[in-house]
Amino acid sequence: MNQPDLSRITEFNGYSLITDPDDHGVSEAIREHHVWEKPTTEKLIELLKPKMTFVDCGAHIGYYTLLASSIVGLEGWVYAFEPSPHNRAFLLANIMYNHSNNIVVYPFILHLSCGFMRFTERIAGNTGDSYIERDSNSQSPLIRSVTLDSLFQPNTVDVIKIDCQGSDNTIVEGGKRLLTESSDIKVFYESDCRSILERCGYTHFTDLTTGEGPSTFATKYVM
Repeated sequence: MNQPDLSRITEFNGYSLITDPDDHGVSEAIREHHVWEKPTTEKLIELLKPKMTFVDCGAHIGYYTLLASSIVGLEGWVYAFEPSPHNRAFLLANIMYNHSNNIVVYPFILHLSCGFMRFTERIAGNTGDSYIERDSNSQSPLIRSVTLDSLFQPNTVDVIKIDCQGSDNTIVEGGKRLLTESSDIKVFYESDCRSILERCGYTHFTDLTTGEGPSTFATKYVM
């Protein structure tokens, strides 16, 4: 595992991001373009306000975590979930480097039930491509799994970003009470969650697809 290298720092939106030299996905794009998933980034900047609460499901090295932290301020909160020890080392380094005191990091898998699951992480190439192991014979390490509903009460979260390598729908399933009973949590997701979100009362979906990957923004009401 590479330790965070303080010489690899990119400045963006008032904060600094230490990138992973072995990551040819998010980190490489940030180093080259100083932005990742531009439409999603711009929409988040538009939506987030001081004192809000943001949940980052699949925080990786902290791009969206730090972006949200810089906007919601000391009276807001950011909850970042990152089960990969490799990525979490960069996430924690970025939080410390930026002296961010409004971020809580959970080393858990978000899923539809609480328990333990085997998890395979990528530490080179595309380090965002870590995933829950479906093979029952896998020797991958066991990681604790939790649900959004087990951690958050309705109307305590303003914005959620979900990017968990095909597990987005199970995360939404595990947060149906939170999403249904809250007035209107804004949700950004990567893989298809539309049918589940519609059952939670969501009616408006905006395509934010870029060359870096698909992304959809969902809300209950017209903005």
